[in-house]
Amino acid sequence: MLSMESDPKPDRDGYMDFKTSIENGNTDLQNRAVDEFNRQREQHPSRLTTTLACYMDMQIIEKLELLVHRENSDEIARDSEKRLGFVRDRLIRQQAIKRINRLLDVWEKGRDLSYMDYIEIYEHKLERAIEKRQTENPAETMGQSWFHAKRSVENNYVNFEISRKKHLDRAIDKVVHYARVREARALSEQLEYVRKINEREKRDRDHER
Repeated sequence: MLSMESDPKPDRDGYMDFKTSIENGNTDLQNRAVDEFNRQREQHPSRLTTTLACYMDMQIIEKLELLVHRENSDEIARDSEKRLGFVRDRLIRQQAIKRINRLLDVWEKGRDLSYMDYIEIYEHKLERAIEKRQTENPAETMGQSWFHAKRSVENNYVNFEISRKKHLDRAIDKVVHYARVREARALSEQLEYVRKINEREKRDRDHER
């Protein structure tokens, strides 16, 4: 039975017990873990100091690991098209959509390659991280080093993919903004053209008088 009363240092066995207990429906433990995680984040934004908070952090990382890999590019494309709905010029809108689709294609292929590379060398990275932890923290048990190494390796992957997604979002924002600017500029040029035509016609009428 998992116990957090004495708050032992986080390790492999403790985390696996925590994870199994949550998966078996221990809502009390889950609620305590969430509360502790949030409390720790408020008190120590840059680090977590309790075992329960560390375990909750690891579970969040594991869930994010799945989310960043499974994010649906079709949904992103649909959202982008909605943002372009205000662009009335069909050509400008279609060109923007093509640019966004190219960005999504590059992002999706890069994400899949990144995930395959990550899976392929995961065990090697984990072993190296454990060795480093053991060297830098000789008082740690192997189980403790395993937990911290796993958390570090998986968190680095998640952060890398989140960074790539933010880069994609910024690129899409630029495409949407450029489409808006292009249409506004085209409208301005059309209005200016109409103004000049009206002025010329007025001059012609005045001249005829």
